[in-house]
Amino acid sequence: MLEVSRQPVTATTLTAFTNDVALDGLAAAWLHEKTNRSGSVSTQRTYRTFLIDFRAALTQQALNLDSDPRLVAPLAQAWAAREVIDKNGTLKPPSAAYHNQRLAALASFYEYAIRRGILERDPIATVSRRPIQDNIAAQPPDFEALRKKLAVIDRSDLAGRRDHALLTLALTTGRRLAELTGLRSSDLLITEADSPSGARLLVTWRRTKGGKSAADKLPASLSRDLLAFYGPAFTTLPVGSPVWVSLSHNAHGHALNHTSVAALCRRRLGVNFHALRAACAVAMERSGARVTEIQAQLGHTDLSTTSRYLSALKQAENPYAETILTMLGIA
Repeated sequence: MLEVSRQPVTATTLTAFTNDVALDGLAAAWLHEKTNRSGSVSTQRTYRTFLIDFRAALTQQALNLDSDPRLVAPLAQAWAAREVIDKNGTLKPPSAAYHNQRLAALASFYEYAIRRGILERDPIATVSRRPIQDNIAAQPPDFEALRKKLAVIDRSDLAGRRDHALLTLALTTGRRLAELTGLRSSDLLITEADSPSGARLLVTWRRTKGGKSAADKLPASLSRDLLAFYGPAFTTLPVGSPVWVSLSHNAHGHALNHTSVAALCRRRLGVNFHALRAACAVAMERSGARVTEIQAQLGHTDLSTTSRYLSALKQAENPYAETILTMLGIA
């Protein structure tokens, strides 16, 4: 039997109920905008889980998303630091990146609410993030190894052509994993079709970090590589269809997700996907690119991020090592 609460409806409880409904609608609208911007169902699922979990934590303290920011902020700090369960079922503190991702999700919600005029202040603005060690470690890319492993990919079959084009595009542009997997047929435009050196593809990245867009005009050789994957069928692809698709029997034609592309990168090149982004940055620097140009290509908002990024990659290099060995009579 359905239980009906006998608690009298007062102005206070009615206001609380109305606020809950309004916040539900606000959260749904925010998630809808996030999904449209990122094009990632995974991002929507993660952010939705974060918001529901945080709201539950607030409810336990008789608070809500629109409560006094001075009360919400310390609770957000504690919530972001909550332990997580690893793949072995063991509780452990969250990594700095995951801790900050939790806070980034909340900050995104409050930024949206303020922009819509629903709330006035962002309680997450006063919450401390954790410093993150550069995830590129101190290992500069091994360009010779990458070149050899790319060369052995068999492009006589469809999977080989797809993988070679995808990985070469990642190395050349330095784009993030989410940007590569979010690429759609309508993001590719054939230009300079009558050029003696061959047509070039203009790639528009509509799902970059921060909701911004960017573009890359690919060299003719890379454009040929990518177009070879589809052949003549490229011009007849339905608008909005994914560029990188699965060729497996069970998921044939479906978009490759982050996990699949990351696994493909490890299998083909023996490195994690982020190493391709690092390789692009180092290659540009060695080719004489200015830091500002590298910043623009990688999509870093802050120039100092790019500088730290490049410095971290060069930590393992010691240009004086040979001189020291000579002085010691070892060289």
